[in-house]
Amino acid sequence: MTVKRMDNVGIVVEDLEAAIEFFTELGLNLEGRAPIEGAWADGVTGLHNQRVEIAMMRTPDGHSRLELSRFLTPPVVAGTSDWRVAQPVLASCWRSAGRPTCP
Repeated sequence: MTVKRMDNVGIVVEDLEAAIEFFTELGLNLEGRAPIEGAWADGVTGLHNQRVEIAMMRTPDGHSRLELSRFLTPPVVAGTSDWRVAQPVLASCWRSAGRPTCP
């Protein structure tokens, strides 16, 4: 089986500026940046009282998006398996039964 379509991939990063620069050099285009917080964002991730900066990058063909996120709160904790804290990851986590499912 091969990937037929990919709409959106999210990556948590520690340095948003460096990540934007890196993916721009790979040919992606910056679509926009925005702060994200509030009840909607809390419900999407399962993290309460979060404040996040995001940047949306678009692939050159315009079909896929890369969402880069830098958590301001809660603080990022690398190397934890606790899904309730922000952590840099290179894989997507899907919400299932009220909480993300991550490897």
